[in-house]
Amino acid sequence: MFVQSNELDGNSIHVFKRGKNGALSAAGDYATGGSGGDQVDAPTDSLASQGSLVYDDLSGLLLAVNAGSGTVTSFQVSTGRS
Repeated sequence: MFVQSNELDGNSIHVFKRGKNGALSAAGDYATGGSGGDQVDAPTDSLASQGSLVYDDLSGLLLAVNAGSGTVTSFQVSTGRS
Protein backbone atom coordinates (compact mmCIF):
# COMPACT_ATOMS: atom_id res chain seq x y z
CA MET A 1 0.00 0.00 0.00
CA PHE A 2 1.27 3.45 -0.91
CA VAL A 3 0.27 6.86 0.43
CA GLN A 4 1.62 10.29 -0.44
CA SER A 5 2.64 12.83 2.22
CA ASN A 6 1.97 15.93 0.08
CA GLU A 7 4.23 18.01 2.34
CA LEU A 8 5.03 21.52 1.12
CA ASP A 9 8.70 21.21 2.13
CA GLY A 10 9.24 17.81 0.52
CA ASN A 11 6.78 15.28 -0.84
CA SER A 12 7.33 11.60 -0.06
CA ILE A 13 5.74 8.21 -0.51
CA HIS A 14 5.03 6.10 2.57
CA VAL A 15 4.92 2.35 1.96
CA PHE A 16 3.02 -0.10 4.14
CA LYS A 17 2.83 -3.88 4.08
CA ARG A 18 -0.19 -5.89 5.14
CA GLY A 19 0.33 -8.78 7.55
CA LYS A 20 -1.49 -12.09 7.39
CA ASN A 21 -3.88 -10.79 10.06
CA GLY A 22 -4.67 -7.71 7.91
CA ALA A 23 -2.69 -5.25 10.05
CA LEU A 24 -0.57 -2.63 8.29
CA SER A 25 3.03 -1.90 9.22
CA ALA A 26 5.44 0.72 7.90
CA ALA A 27 7.76 -0.62 5.20
CA GLY A 28 9.62 2.50 4.04
CA ASP A 29 9.56 6.17 3.07
CA TYR A 30 10.81 7.47 -0.28
CA ALA A 31 11.36 11.12 -1.19
CA THR A 32 9.90 12.18 -4.52
CA GLY A 33 12.33 15.04 -5.04
CA GLY A 34 9.42 17.46 -5.42
CA SER A 35 7.14 19.43 -3.15
CA GLY A 36 3.52 18.86 -2.25
CA GLY A 37 0.73 21.33 -2.81
CA ASP A 38 -1.79 23.12 -0.68
CA GLN A 39 -5.24 24.44 -1.49
CA VAL A 40 -6.81 26.57 1.23
CA ASP A 41 -10.45 25.85 0.32
CA ALA A 42 -10.03 22.04 0.50
CA PRO A 43 -9.33 21.37 4.21
CA THR A 44 -9.81 17.59 4.06
CA ASP A 45 -7.80 17.06 0.86
CA SER A 46 -5.09 19.67 0.57
CA LEU A 47 -4.12 18.39 -2.88
CA ALA A 48 -7.78 18.78 -3.96
CA SER A 49 -7.47 16.08 -6.60
CA GLN A 50 -7.93 12.41 -7.23
CA GLY A 51 -5.36 10.22 -8.91
CA SER A 52 -2.28 12.08 -7.67
CA LEU A 53 -0.72 8.71 -6.82
CA VAL A 54 -1.21 5.97 -9.40
CA TYR A 55 0.22 2.47 -9.68
CA ASP A 56 0.35 0.85 -13.11
CA ASP A 57 0.35 -2.91 -12.62
CA LEU A 58 1.45 -3.64 -16.20
CA SER A 59 4.65 -1.57 -16.04
CA GLY A 60 5.22 -1.84 -12.28
CA LEU A 61 5.49 1.96 -12.04
CA LEU A 62 4.15 4.15 -9.25
CA LEU A 63 3.56 7.74 -10.44
CA ALA A 64 3.33 10.60 -7.95
CA VAL A 65 2.28 14.17 -8.74
CA ASN A 66 4.30 16.82 -6.90
CA ALA A 67 1.67 19.57 -7.04
CA GLY A 68 3.82 22.24 -5.40
CA SER A 69 6.70 21.87 -7.84
CA GLY A 70 4.67 20.94 -10.92
CA THR A 71 6.53 17.68 -11.49
CA VAL A 72 5.82 13.95 -11.63
CA THR A 73 8.04 11.31 -10.03
CA SER A 74 8.07 7.64 -11.02
CA PHE A 75 9.18 4.68 -8.95
CA GLN A 76 9.78 1.12 -10.12
CA VAL A 77 7.90 -1.14 -7.69
CA SER A 78 9.00 -4.63 -6.74
CA THR A 79 6.44 -6.71 -4.84
CA GLY A 80 8.99 -8.65 -2.81
CA ARG A 81 6.39 -11.30 -2.05
CA SER A 82 7.65 -14.52 -0.62
